[in-house]
Amino acid sequence: MVEHIWQYYNEKLIEFTAMTPEKQKELMSNYEMDYSTELMIYAYDNFDTMKLLLISAGGTRYENFLHELVEKEIESTHSFMKCMEKMGMKVAEFNPYFEHTITSGMFNSLFELIVHDVPVEEALECSKEICKFYQAGWSACMGLK
Repeated sequence: MVEHIWQYYNEKLIEFTAMTPEKQKELMSNYEMDYSTELMIYAYDNFDTMKLLLISAGGTRYENFLHELVEKEIESTHSFMKCMEKMGMKVAEFNPYFEHTITSGMFNSLFELIVHDVPVEEALECSKEICKFYQAGWSACMGLK
């Protein structure tokens, strides 16, 4: 399961970073929304395994899964910010603790839906709202609005 999530994340990242900076800026919201939705669908298709990963991975090789996902997302955010700077945009710099806390909060918000056994239809609706919330916050903080 974890390997599938990493593979999918990396494929989406490669696809996104191959775009021009202008296209990345145009499609960022859609990409994030699509990725979050597809991640949640996959997680719900593998609900028991995902829940086990989220609540019982301590002491296993997967115990840092969430932290590693957060770090990968921060890395891809930095790449996006560099693209925006190449377009001549002034993008704010962030304290690494701020970045980690906000990014961790995003993934934890999504995964809390699984931990608390929220039905899939409701979880998908909630995940879209969570994604909109974080997109708006990041755009405002980066100065992209």
